[in-house]
Amino acid sequence: LSRIEPFKRIDGLIIAFHQLIQKGYDLTLRIGGSCTEPRYQRYADEVALLVERLGLEGRVILDGYIADTPGWLRDIDIFVTNSSSEGLQVALLEAMATGCYCLAHAWDGVEEALPPDQIYISEGELIQKVEAYIGLDDKAQRQLQERMRSIAEEKFDIEDRARDVLQVVESVLIERTPVQ
Repeated sequence: LSRIEPFKRIDGLIIAFHQLIQKGYDLTLRIGGSCTEPRYQRYADEVALLVERLGLEGRVILDGYIADTPGWLRDIDIFVTNSSSEGLQVALLEAMATGCYCLAHAWDGVEEALPPDQIYISEGELIQKVEAYIGLDDKAQRQLQERMRSIAEEKFDIEDRARDVLQVVESVLIERTPVQ
């Protein structure tokens, strides 16, 4: 779920997915989002062509723009962010809050959102992490999904963050208010 741009490394994700298919896994890769900048249209076209070259039509679904993010995420088992860099990625937090099991490439700062065992460096590591998850029974998968929801609620609750910001502002005001 992202814009289709080179730094999102969607082509690498498709290649890793192809390797999983070659190993015999019956999977579908859904990519939500579109190319929003003309300068990246060639990359978006190459992503679509890569799907064809690898014979993955029907297994890789390019969903385009997603208007109902929570609804779309409810149909996702594993959410993967393969970006080379991000700020605080909203799509990742939404996926966690929805209860998707999440994996992320090791962009700077991702460790603030995900546990280390859900962060990878190479596509080979990504493949291993996907295989480990899909090899779990339903109960173990549900526990990991619940863990994602819990992390999102504990770390990224907007009301808690608003209180934190308010406390910082109040402490600065107190320090700067002259004593009379």
